[in-house]
Amino acid sequence: MAVRPAGGNEGVRSAILNGAARRGDETLHVMQTVLRGERIAFRAGDGRHGYAFSGHVAGDTMSGAVQIHGVEGTRLTTWQATRR
Repeated sequence: MAVRPAGGNEGVRSAILNGAARRGDETLHVMQTVLRGERIAFRAGDGRHGYAFSGHVAGDTMSGAVQIHGVEGTRLTTWQATRR
């Protein structure tokens, strides 16, 4: 993980991360994650659908909007995740 000041703003940090997430019994491969201050954006996929997440981090919780792309089209919904 690389952590560096973002855009020259002192006190604002950014990071680029990769990893995995769970949705029920499924594993989503997480990539292209960018964390800048309290804002987060990342992409994930399960082989059938692509997900584009954006939102905010507050303590152990993240929440925001996600675009879900699949053969049936694209839809927008909300999401929330909590660190265990």
